[in-house]
Amino acid sequence: SSLNSKLSSARLPDPATIMRLIRQERARREAEAERERVSRDAERIRARCQTLAGFVREAWHVVEPSSQYVHGWHLDAVCAHLEAVTAGEVNRLLINVPPGTMKSLLTSVLWPAWEWGPVGRPALRYLTTSYAEGYVKRDSRRMRDLVQSEWYRSLWPEVELVRAGESSFANTKTGFREGKPFASLT
Repeated sequence: SSLNSKLSSARLPDPATIMRLIRQERARREAEAERERVSRDAERIRARCQTLAGFVREAWHVVEPSSQYVHGWHLDAVCAHLEAVTAGEVNRLLINVPPGTMKSLLTSVLWPAWEWGPVGRPALRYLTTSYAEGYVKRDSRRMRDLVQSEWYRSLWPEVELVRAGESSFANTKTGFREGKPFASLT
């Protein structure tokens, strides 16, 4: 009977708290599974990430976790040209593709993260822009979240952010990314 009185006097967490704890545990388990997968496949992933197109394929689940990646020939063309910029073979590049074909995602999010990590140039500095502040912040947040992700950090731990604002951030190797809308560039 004393056990029953203890049980009845013990307060059980409310359903919202229980759901929050379940979600936290699920997120912890998913993160642990991702760490194990990356650890097991790290060399294969790094090898695929030697090209920007390979990095895009590998990083997609971090940048767009709820969307399936569909590769197109235009992505190979854009990635090849961006790789030429990285190699110093091209110093002026204009990319004309229709809206919704990953131009901003490639140039403002994935390419800089690729140069910092797989290419090994974390001291590079970027000024990104768009006509609207919302797009500037969106792309900045996406790159920041990618670089701070468990996946990226486990593969390229040398890229560590020291300042992580909404439209600008910096790493420990003097590299940074600053985003500005057109109106505030002059």
